[in-house]
Amino acid sequence: MLSELFIIFFVFFSSSFPCAISHIQASFGISGGFSNENGKVKGGFNFNASMVFGNTRLEHSFKALSAWKKSIIHDPFHMTANWDGPDVCSYNGVFCAKALDDPNIDVVGGLDLTGGEIAGELPKELGMLNDTALIHINSNKFTGNLPSSLTGLSMLREVDLSNNNFTGPFPMDLLNLPGLKYLDLRYNNFHGEIPKEVFEKDLDALFLNDNQFSGSLPKNIGKSKVSVAVLANNELSGCIPSSIGEMSSTLNEFILSNNKISGCLPEEIGSLREATVFDVSFNSLIGSLPESMSRLSNIEEIRISNNNLTGNVTSGLCELPKLWNFSFSDNYFSDEDSKCDSSEKTYDDRNNCIPSRPEQKSEDECSEASKQPVDCAKMCCPGKFHSGRQRSGDFKWSFSGNVTIGHDNSDRSNKLEREESSTGVWY
Repeated sequence: MLSELFIIFFVFFSSSFPCAISHIQASFGISGGFSNENGKVKGGFNFNASMVFGNTRLEHSFKALSAWKKSIIHDPFHMTANWDGPDVCSYNGVFCAKALDDPNIDVVGGLDLTGGEIAGELPKELGMLNDTALIHINSNKFTGNLPSSLTGLSMLREVDLSNNNFTGPFPMDLLNLPGLKYLDLRYNNFHGEIPKEVFEKDLDALFLNDNQFSGSLPKNIGKSKVSVAVLANNELSGCIPSSIGEMSSTLNEFILSNNKISGCLPEEIGSLREATVFDVSFNSLIGSLPESMSRLSNIEEIRISNNNLTGNVTSGLCELPKLWNFSFSDNYFSDEDSKCDSSEKTYDDRNNCIPSRPEQKSEDECSEASKQPVDCAKMCCPGKFHSGRQRSGDFKWSFSGNVTIGHDNSDRSNKLEREESSTGVWY
């Protein structure tokens, strides 16, 4: 199946990605050959000069994979045990296909070491795999920073580094890959701000959840053409930029749960006509739900639980034609339309302030919230408000010209358990 995928990649993108070895050689200080007169390759691994390869590019791949094997310190399932000899196309996890610019030769088109629990680092020599369209190494124990040499992989379209122990700031070098469409960095230890350049990249899918990213969402998030954006379980703060409405024709799933997002939900959310999943649960959002959300004609799941939202839940939301799961529990909603109580759909309205419904907040909690309404029309993004999670179990709003809010999420683990969306397990 994967080999067929590589062939499809090569057919469709042959005109866009010309093959070049010289700049890769230059980046490693290599001129002409890769080995010295003793057959020892620059980089420290041994190379038998008598080996015969199908073509020069397979020889380059051999050098890169040999360096990678040398950097591995633990391979419990022996996935790289047969990474020896010139027949690199027979290596475990290595897939070959016909070269884009020469259908008469084979090249390494992809790597898949998923689930190997392999420990080690990624060597700079991986930058020599410049025919590779796909790298999947999720669910391993790789550590360290990503080598900058990966920018030389001009053919690379899919990068899945999820479920490892990579560290450092967002790997900007990946954004220099001209053909990158799929980027999965979830379940690592990346930190710092998410750069605005991420949303200027022509990606189809973006997974950054379960890291330590912080700071505000870039204002240009609306420039992104992704169909799936999963940013959950980080330390992101600030508000949701209004530019999100510009993703109306592409965005299918938006998951921002378990962060520190504050402010009101922007009216522009109603422009997301292709959205099927919208999840901003476990944040510090305030104010009422935008009326525009009743225009989400393709929405299937809305998760806004565990925030500080107020006002009413209207029939316009509950009667959305494709909606089947609507969770708005643990907020301060004071009313909901009778249409929100249907056996055909899943509604979770617990722990609000709705008098006619069971399992609601106490009168004292609800009374305190009703005394301090929020006018979202008078707030901008970013506003001068800030959010905090109080250690006590009490709800707290205070005013000093602008709004500060608090919502006790101290019983919430730092990482949400994985939940299954309508199209798969995203986080």
